[in-house]
Amino acid sequence: MGKQLIVVVHGVGVREAGVSTDMLSTALEPPHPDDPATAEASGASPRFRAVTSDDFHLREHPRHDRGGKAQVFPARLRRFHAVGADTPPHERVVADFFWGDIAEPRGGAPGLVLGFFRIAMGLGHAIRENARALFPDPHGLDRVLRRAASGAVLTLHGPVIGLNIVLLAGLLLNWLLARAGWPEAPVLWLLACAALAGGHVLLTRADAFLTRHTAGWLMLTGVLVVLMLLATVAGTPRWLEGLDTVLIDRSCALFSDVAVNHRCASGYDGVFLVGLRLYALLIGALAVAIGLILLVAAGSFWRWTQGQRAGVVDVTVPALGLMLLMWFLLISAIWGGVGYLGPDIIPEATHVTSALRGLLPAVLALGLLIAAALRVQVAKGALKRGFDPARYMDNPDALAERYRLIFCPWMLGALALFLTLLLWVGLHALGAGWLPCGEWLRARLANGTPAVLAAVAVVGGVLITTFRSAFAAGLGIATDVLAWINDHSWNSRDPALAGVGPERRHHSRTLVERALGLRADPPGDFTPRGYWLRRRIRERMNVLMTQLIADEAPDEIILVSHSQGTVIALEVLASEAAGWRVHRAKDIPIRLITMGSPYTHLYNTYFPASFPPPQARPVWRPRGTAPEAVLDDWVNLFRVDDFVGTHVDAPRHHATSPDRPWPREIPLPAGGHTNYWTDRAVARHLRRELAPGRAAPLAGAGVCD
Repeated sequence: MGKQLIVVVHGVGVREAGVSTDMLSTALEPPHPDDPATAEASGASPRFRAVTSDDFHLREHPRHDRGGKAQVFPARLRRFHAVGADTPPHERVVADFFWGDIAEPRGGAPGLVLGFFRIAMGLGHAIRENARALFPDPHGLDRVLRRAASGAVLTLHGPVIGLNIVLLAGLLLNWLLARAGWPEAPVLWLLACAALAGGHVLLTRADAFLTRHTAGWLMLTGVLVVLMLLATVAGTPRWLEGLDTVLIDRSCALFSDVAVNHRCASGYDGVFLVGLRLYALLIGALAVAIGLILLVAAGSFWRWTQGQRAGVVDVTVPALGLMLLMWFLLISAIWGGVGYLGPDIIPEATHVTSALRGLLPAVLALGLLIAAALRVQVAKGALKRGFDPARYMDNPDALAERYRLIFCPWMLGALALFLTLLLWVGLHALGAGWLPCGEWLRARLANGTPAVLAAVAVVGGVLITTFRSAFAAGLGIATDVLAWINDHSWNSRDPALAGVGPERRHHSRTLVERALGLRADPPGDFTPRGYWLRRRIRERMNVLMTQLIADEAPDEIILVSHSQGTVIALEVLASEAAGWRVHRAKDIPIRLITMGSPYTHLYNTYFPASFPPPQARPVWRPRGTAPEAVLDDWVNLFRVDDFVGTHVDAPRHHATSPDRPWPREIPLPAGGHTNYWTDRAVARHLRRELAPGRAAPLAGAGVCD
């Protein structure tokens, strides 16, 4: 009796184990009697009867244990037997690989806020990955631009976040403890100790580089508070008063609608004076980040004029703009709630407003991004009106470029406009008189920001309360995507070391870790750990596959994957498939079905150094064409209007002979990126591809039939 082992690898947004297994099992059922495909499918494959359906848990790799306790993950297995008097005995086992809980936001409303923050900051991986491809030279200008892009990310993820956390915590502590009669000095000492202790705990226990980097800046901010306390023990020294005049008053005057000689520091002391000093440093850190972004933009433009970036799409600067935009929206919602909607913990709410005048360009850019997405959806609607899917492969790249949704040209333009307006606002702060429409802009900033700030705070509150489920679903999808864009991020001090394996790269340590002598020795397991544990997803799938192969002893292994699950399946095949045959002790065929795969038009387009074209990966070629090749068959299904996941490989990348396209591309009628499992056209192809004993496809079979 033959046995098929079919493992489903789901895409983004799936939050329950077993859903994909059930959907595939339903798609493989015989077609409805009224379905036009019924007559065609008659006799093409045997009918299967469901025998059992089991839910179970498996232990993850020991490196992911927490507190000595093993982490487990759920799976579902459904077993089918072929029925019919003339049907040879055959068993089909459909199993589910579930990974959606790894990046899922948790913890109620605070968890959603943290999830949004992680998305905004997790864009740093995309920035590093794209910069690595754009500026590959390990020396010269490329090295400077690569480090400038990394420096902008680290500035936002370090001093900007650290200073904001301490500012918010200090105001809240002061409001709570002042009501209890505490003097201000103990409040500041408690704040400094909390920043130092919290930062140290994160620094010593966190694995992700970015988390440790933020923790180090929390500690440094705590040290700054201590130094300010010690400097004022015997009275405020004259040099500090001068520093207040230069930093605080000038920072307050940057955006405030007041006379230049107004002194923000006058009338403030204790907690609020320390807060104003930290606020001045925060303005300086934001200026540094924006300056680095401008440097990268100038270098990128110069490279473009020299024609030195052919074949690589530049999203480093737009991604930095998107990261800054999301940061403005998040921090504006928090500070807007503190300054306008919450208790009276800030003496003068306009000081919050003055620090967040960049919110207005951010809201405008957000509206333009939404309009760009709608514009693409309208344009794609033309493909639903009589477009023959077979025509897609005549010119696949042109169609994909024309209707691309992720970072389409309109979205790139919106982000570029945001950075331009943000620069204009910053230059206006230095002096309104020498900018066009300077006085008009000052009035608009002064009058519009408070209302927009309060509105953003209200919208944020509504999203994490009334519309929590929908907001959490959106965050979950975004975190799932970012979970895989961290191949070379943060595991090496120099991303230009492309030819060096992860085991031999430099050990990553933050500046504070080096100063304190922490993590001096590389960890024993020195493979990349990313912001989210990408490796954990890969190892979880290998645990499941190894267990199923040992228990079921299949005669054939087929991976059926959708969306980001196709990228996961490809990576796991590359690293583990050879071992699966060893575990089986039999030369069994391994086949792959991908649906709506974003590998080419998302990962390879924007991050080619980490995700090369499929034909450049010998391990994914047909078995027998390269020593490391592992696949016996690969078919890619996609809808013609699904430009998140499209054709996997453009014709120009083909290394195999034209008489056997690889992978076999099957374009399908329009239907978008979701609900592939319930699409009757998709189900028809799945039943055909998963028919027991299906031989290798005939030459030239890669068309929609």
